[in-house]
Amino acid sequence: MINLLKSELYKLFKNRIFIVCSLFLTCIALFSLNTMYVENDLPVLNGANILKSRAGDNIPLVLMMVFVVYCINAEYSTGRIKIIVSKLKNRKYFYIAKLLICMVGCITLNMISSLTYVIGATVLGGFDPYNSFNFANSIIQMLAQTLILCSYTSLFVVIAFLTRSFAGSIICNLLIILFSPGALDKLNKILNLKKFFTQSSIAAFINSYDINWRLLSVIAANILIILITVLIGTFVFSKKDI
Repeated sequence: MINLLKSELYKLFKNRIFIVCSLFLTCIALFSLNTMYVENDLPVLNGANILKSRAGDNIPLVLMMVFVVYCINAEYSTGRIKIIVSKLKNRKYFYIAKLLICMVGCITLNMISSLTYVIGATVLGGFDPYNSFNFANSIIQMLAQTLILCSYTSLFVVIAFLTRSFAGSIICNLLIILFSPGALDKLNKILNLKKFFTQSSIAAFINSYDINWRLLSVIAANILIILITVLIGTFVFSKKDI
């Protein structure tokens, strides 16, 4: 498993689609910052404000989805997957390794995009000229965003393994990107932690530390999505003919 992860990680940063997506995201960030600068939107154009906006739901999902679908379908189209799986004791190792590497790739792409925005905005407008930056909140937002990104990646991966078709995977995953926010809101309502934790001691503990209930429900919902997709993906992949 460790050797498989090392091999996949080595391939990741030499992957042409990964390099193209990185360059494309960097160009988009620089173009957006240049537009803001030309329009003299200087109150917004500073590192702290850009970091706050990038640490929200501002994830370039479409490019990341294309990257994930390409990585997985390339294994089928080249026949490499048959060689690797034949050497493994359990097929599930390959699925999990591919999922982890895709998560690493998507997180890296998001970091490249966000850092380009923040560094460029800092150069043009300073980092925090209005003293509005809150380090703790930014860390929490970035961690929550990373978890959301991982849940999307997990969905992209399971669809790519189930369809085995580049076009089919793209279409299905585009539908996920379009309709998943509404579905996630419904799941958050189902997982309403404030009602779920009926014990007064637990509720008092959470409230005493000023923990955001909605943030907890988002975390729980995305962890649940990752677990469900991993269980479905590993089960189907281990049973289905390659």
